[in-house]
Amino acid sequence: MKYKIEKNIPLVHGILLKCEYPFDDMDVLDSFFIKLESQSDNQKKAFGVKVCATGRKRSYHQDRKKIRRYSYRTYPNGIRVWRVK
Repeated sequence: MKYKIEKNIPLVHGILLKCEYPFDDMDVLDSFFIKLESQSDNQKKAFGVKVCATGRKRSYHQDRKKIRRYSYRTYPNGIRVWRVK
């Protein structure tokens, strides 16, 4: 697949400021559930990895000395995400 290289496209700032998940309010061992009924197990796992990476990136950009870590588990109707560090 070929990708078109584009020039002079402005970088969108503030993407990390908007997040639908409550990462900023979580303490260690807090969790939240994301309902995903129609996805396969592989799709749930991929989504869990993406959500945990988003939380970690947010913490890195807020304070590089206090990087938070997250873990997830799949359930039949969604995923649960925990803050583990």
